[in-house]
Amino acid sequence: MKKTMAFFVVALLFFSCESDDMPNSKKLIIESIDLNSDKKYDFKLNYSEFTTEDINHSAGEKFGEIIPIDENLILYDNMNGYLFLEKGDVIKKSNTENQQWLPYGASVISKKRIYEVWDEIWTVKSYLTENYYLGIKLKNGSDEKLGWIKFEFNTSTGDVYILDSYVSSSNELVIEN
Repeated sequence: MKKTMAFFVVALLFFSCESDDMPNSKKLIIESIDLNSDKKYDFKLNYSEFTTEDINHSAGEKFGEIIPIDENLILYDNMNGYLFLEKGDVIKKSNTENQQWLPYGASVISKKRIYEVWDEIWTVKSYLTENYYLGIKLKNGSDEKLGWIKFEFNTSTGDVYILDSYVSSSNELVIEN
C-alpha cells in the first residue's frame, strides 16, 4: 500500500510540474517591453483618447499603441497598416516599395464612444482575424536587429498580450511561428 501511495504522489508531482520544454505562456503587457532581455525597454504600450472639439466632447476613440523607445522602429505596410504580417512572411532590414520602417507608434487596438456610451468591444487594427505579428527593428547606434512580436488581444478588456517574439542579427527574417 505504501508503494502504491508513493507512486501516486510521485506521479502527481510529475504531471503537475511545469517543464522547461513547454512554451512560454502569454504575457500581459503592463507598460514596457524588453524583447532582447538586455534590461533596457525597447517598446511601450500606451493608451490615449482622442475626442471631438465640441464643448461636450460628444465622441471619441481610445487607442492602444505600441511605441518605439529610443531609435527602435516598427514595420509599416502602406496598404495594410502595422499588423499585416503572417507566418511565412519575410521581414527585411531595408525599406521596400510598400513597406517602410517608422519611428512612430503603431495603433493596434481601439474602442469608440459617442457621448458616454462606449462600443462593447475593442477593435483590433488589422484585416487579419488571428495571429497578429508586428515587425520590429531594434537599433543601437549602427547595430540593427530584426524581429517580430506575436500578439493576442482581449477585445472585451482591451488588454494586449505577447504570445511570442523573435529577434535576429540577420538581414532577412522569416516568421516561422
